[in-house]
Amino acid sequence: VATGTNITANSALGVDPTSPFEATSSSSLPIIIGVVVGVLLLVAVIGAGLCWYRRKSREHIELLKPMPEGFTPEIFSQVDDEGQIHLRDLYRQMNRDIPPEILYRQEVIGQGAFGKVYRGVLYENKTFSAVAIKEVQDATGDNAMELLDEANLMRRLHHSCIVSCIGICSETRKPGEPGYIEPESVGAKDDEHTHVAMTTGEEREVEVDPMLNVIRVSIVLEFLPCGDLKDYLDKNTINMTEKLWYVQQMARGMAYLEREGIVHRDLAARNCMLGTGGPASFGFPYLKVSDFGLSRQIRDDKSYYTMTHQGKVPARWLPPESYRLLKFSSKSDAWAFGVTTWEIFSNGKIPYENMNLALVLEQLENCVLRLSCPQGCPDDVFNDLMMNTWANAPDDRPDFQQLMNCATHKMKMYSDVFCEVVMVEEETGDITIMPVDEPNFDDAMGDNEVSL
Repeated sequence: VATGTNITANSALGVDPTSPFEATSSSSLPIIIGVVVGVLLLVAVIGAGLCWYRRKSREHIELLKPMPEGFTPEIFSQVDDEGQIHLRDLYRQMNRDIPPEILYRQEVIGQGAFGKVYRGVLYENKTFSAVAIKEVQDATGDNAMELLDEANLMRRLHHSCIVSCIGICSETRKPGEPGYIEPESVGAKDDEHTHVAMTTGEEREVEVDPMLNVIRVSIVLEFLPCGDLKDYLDKNTINMTEKLWYVQQMARGMAYLEREGIVHRDLAARNCMLGTGGPASFGFPYLKVSDFGLSRQIRDDKSYYTMTHQGKVPARWLPPESYRLLKFSSKSDAWAFGVTTWEIFSNGKIPYENMNLALVLEQLENCVLRLSCPQGCPDDVFNDLMMNTWANAPDDRPDFQQLMNCATHKMKMYSDVFCEVVMVEEETGDITIMPVDEPNFDDAMGDNEVSL
């Protein structure tokens, strides 16, 4: 009976019952089917992978589109502060977004959880301008709106020690393009993000997503050729005067933010950018505070900002009240200023590098977290520019005007710059200098700021 059953099953499957393979045919069939299905799945995966690769390749080609005729890489080494200020003011006066057609990306010069920063070029009216381009990974997520908030805050700032925002660039899908989402039929525009939708027999307001059909959003910043301070400290040995110069420039920028009621919340060496120096900066690169992604405007009726949503903060630069109470103010920025000054005098070391994060947070909780004096740093510099900023009570910390004045005084005390530039010959690059008893730091460190 068993044999007959097998034969019947095999016959139904079209297998010759007299075939020598009849004993293996039924058992081999699932294997054959599995192999066929596996091959088909493999082909499908390879095909999908090729499509993805081609699409990404096209995106990459579009991202790094060819530069216009006449471009030379030397523009990145010829950047000067005056030219960047002119570029910023030009686009602010136009009061418009930067068209994507005139923006050209080059290599990535910075990358993080938010997205990437590119070295780039603006090309308009047959003029090339070096810029930095910061963009988020996902133009449809919250990061894009946060980037726009950052740009809108930076557009209000105008100071020689603050990185300038030149403008915003958005790329959107056009009707008929793949992925374009047709907004609901709208009538008269009510405000920036609200339309009156026309429906049968009624009118109703409809919130229109401001990021609808946006595929890339970027903020265009001034380009500083010497990179960030942390990287510079890692690669260079600098003297006492240069260290104090960076501290003084950082204090100047932060004093401006303090007057404007803005708390930075992410001050660190990695977020200070350096431009090419000149006679006015004693030959040192000039410093500008950057990265306002965590910055907040403090309300007129408050002296601090309270964090109300989950978010990332730099633990090793935090004061106790920010960790324990989620409060941020110019006084919490002063604490971070002291940590950043410590980075400068320790030649770029990571704060509390021998402590794990759990121990850092425990000591923050207990208000006992302190850094030791860096090797070679004078005691008065450590006490006045670092330890004073780490007072447990925020009100016991100095404000940034006091820190700027203190840094200027220390520069005069410890400076090894004993000459004054009296003439600059632009054509030859020569300068005429004369000895002085004391450098005229005050002229080189003037305030030079205005609110827009």
